[in-house]
Amino acid sequence: MPGQKSSSHYLGKSRQVFEISDKEKLYKLLAEQKVDLMKQSIGFGKSRGTVGMNGNKPASDKKAINNIRKNIARIQTRLSQLRQMEMKS
Repeated sequence: MPGQKSSSHYLGKSRQVFEISDKEKLYKLLAEQKVDLMKQSIGFGKSRGTVGMNGNKPASDKKAINNIRKNIARIQTRLSQLRQMEMKS
């Protein structure tokens, strides 16, 4: 099965979002992703985005933040597709 991607691959996740037709579910997913983004991108005090004296990593993980942003974009794209389909019919 070399042509198939696993559902854990980013294209698999993208396809899963594009199969959802329930707007309420999409809005709920969008809200959850925005909360996750806020949690990832906001640090507290001086620890935000800096390396501590003991070599700890920054409070935010850039790869996780980018993945969440991509998820938000996928959900917004699907919502836009659904709005366009409603306009055409």
